Amino acid sequence: MLSEIDIGLFNRFEMGVSYGGMNVIGAGDIDWYPRVEIQAKYRLIDENVGFPAIALGYSSQGYGEYSSSLERYAVKSKGFYGVLSKNYALFEGLGLHAGYAISLEGKEEDEGEPDFFLGATLSFNPDLMIMAEYDLPISNDSIAESLDEGNGYFNIGVRVRLMDQIYIEVDLRNLNENAMDSDRVIMVVYESPLF
Repeated sequence: MLSEIDIGLFNRFEMGVSYGGMNVIGAGDIDWYPRVEIQAKYRLIDENVGFPAIALGYSSQGYGEYSSSLERYAVKSKGFYGVLSKNYALFEGLGLHAGYAISLEGKEEDEGEPDFFLGATLSFNPDLMIMAEYDLPISNDSIAESLDEGNGYFNIGVRVRLMDQIYIEVDLRNLNENAMDSDRVIMVVYESPLF
């Protein structure tokens, strides 16, 4: 279970914090994450007809079990990242996204490994969106190889808006069974202007 609060301080800048743990819901002892994680994102360039939007950011929130001995989550946080995004007028909107990241998690050879990711979003109307993502962390060390098969993670999701400010998102992660565990995620999101 993971709780996150993000605040858009300006039109281009957003920051937030998150905290959670394993087995918060379900059987077994709760294994809380070791710290509160942070996120920040800045839209550097707006999208136009011929050029994608560019955003830069940082996120220390990984997913899955946290290993103190390996100093990382099972699926590492993005760390420092850059993303290109371009939208097209198919249905309500088709978005294509590509990014590159360097995570600060891990130790020795596992630290500072690059991560490439591709994503697509398709909105059929303002209240329904489907999403797909392929995340390919690049690693040549034995620590990463002990956690997954090195084929990256294929994830899909559906987002449904229930009211003006509330939507529910259901995500299926690791569908290609790159790692031993696959996540099924349900998110309830509330959005509201501060002022």
